[in-house]
Parts: sequence; C-alpha cells; structure tokens
Amino acid sequence: GDPNDPKFSKAAGGIYDATQKQDLVDLGGYRPIHDVVIVQFQQAADRSEGGIMLPDIAQRRPEEGVVVVAGPGNVTYNGVSCPVAVKRGDRVRFQPQAFGNAIQFPGIPRPEKGGPRLLEMREVDIVGYWPAE
Repeated sequence: GDPNDPKFSKAAGGIYDATQKQDLVDLGGYRPIHDVVIVQFQQAADRSEGGIMLPDIAQRRPEEGVVVVAGPGNVTYNGVSCPVAVKRGDRVRFQPQAFGNAIQFPGIPRPEKGGPRLLEMREVDIVGYWPAE
C-alpha cells in the first residue's frame, strides 16, 4: 500500500485499514456468474517517494482491492454447492501475477477520466480478505 494513502495503517503492519470505507461503483445490477469477482482497486503510484516519475514497467501492480460484486459460486460434479467466500465491501489481497482482466462497463467513466479501476478475476486468484463490517 501507499504510505501517503489515508487508509494505509502502519499500526496494522503496513496493510490497508479495513475500517476505512471506500466508495464502491454501482454496476447497475450486473451479476457475475460462477466464482467470478469484480474488484475495485487504486492505481499504483506513478512516482517514487522522492518524486521521480516511474515508467509503467517499474510501477507495482495492485495487490489489494475491494469487492464490488461476486458471483454465487460453483457447483461440483456431484452437485455440492461451493459459494464464493467474499462479498461486496470485503477488502481482498491477490497475487499480482494472478492479475485478472481490467474491465469497463457502459455508463461508467473510464479510469483516465476519473472513473474506477475494475478487475474481473476468479475467486481462486484471491489469497485472503478482510471482511467488511
């Protein structure tokens, strides 16, 4: 996380403070299927702590975000339901190399125009979460 971000908590070991609320985008009733999760995240810092502009290749990929919406889960071959563990508002941590697809929805401004940054990923790409209150 970015130490200059007001949600960053050094007391919590340098992780985002899950008690801080983040405004989540409204996807107009969109519901993913199976174990697909839509995550809203903040853009990686484009400058170093010293103020030097970082090229895209040097910027860290996001590793945390907040669940906007999650699918219902999967059903195994023998009919057992496996619901998704996360829900709207949960802060999730994921592996940067298991990066999902950046997505855009009609009627929502693009990130370059101040809109939210959204990822579509599978639940298996999420390595842990802090439940929403």
